Amino acid sequence: QTTVDGKYITANPATARSLGYDSPEELMVSVNDLNAQFYVEEGRREEFKRLMETHETISDFESEVYRKDGSRIWVSENVHTVRDHDGTLLFYEGTSLDITERKRAEKNVERQLQRLSALTVIDRMITSSMNLTLTLNVFLENATRQLGVDAASVLLHNPHLHTLEFSSGRGFRTKAIESTRLRLGESHAGRAALERRLVHVTNLKDAPDLILTKNLMGEDFVSYYGVPLIAKGQVKGVLEIFHRAHLNPDQEWLDFLDTLAGQAAIA
Repeated sequence: QTTVDGKYITANPATARSLGYDSPEELMVSVNDLNAQFYVEEGRREEFKRLMETHETISDFESEVYRKDGSRIWVSENVHTVRDHDGTLLFYEGTSLDITERKRAEKNVERQLQRLSALTVIDRMITSSMNLTLTLNVFLENATRQLGVDAASVLLHNPHLHTLEFSSGRGFRTKAIESTRLRLGESHAGRAALERRLVHVTNLKDAPDLILTKNLMGEDFVSYYGVPLIAKGQVKGVLEIFHRAHLNPDQEWLDFLDTLAGQAAIA
């Protein structure tokens, strides 16, 4: 139960626990104004406040809310007004259901559908275009968007000179990366190609690389992934992934990265 201006009057222990509080009393003391502190998105906060002011009931209102420790959960709320015999509004009474797991599942399905759609776009580009630069540009656009990273590039293997040379890139602030030319085994990408394995650098500042440092001047990248592009048993190049913050990917993300590398190799 809350007052007209959004202050808790009573709450049961289950509500307190779901929001990370030790007791209903602590919850009521800590959350002085539901409208000001509770909702993550300002828009949802204002929408809920408007609904409370203009409707007798609120049904299945879904929103992301803060817990005591700052973490977030999704809830579905049902709220109705309580009035006296004269019709004067006394307070709001309602229930909330933690729907975080359902929301995560929905988001996961949505992400998988988006990635499948991206793979389809890339496949069509590979089969319909003979322009490698155009194909790689479409590939990198989809790769950076679906992986949620700042930049990516493709280095192609020159089998005659045994070098890796820049072919396409996306998300870079300068064109310095375009001068990249590495021997196999040289720099992170060179190792990925020579050893035929994924190379991951958690923090580029902790793993100094003179060549990469020069080519990435002013980019402020933190995380790096280099994935060899292998088709028919031959190294065709390296897909490089860059991000300006730490990445903590799950296995699904890594599997998708591997799938993208396979497509780039085919291209």
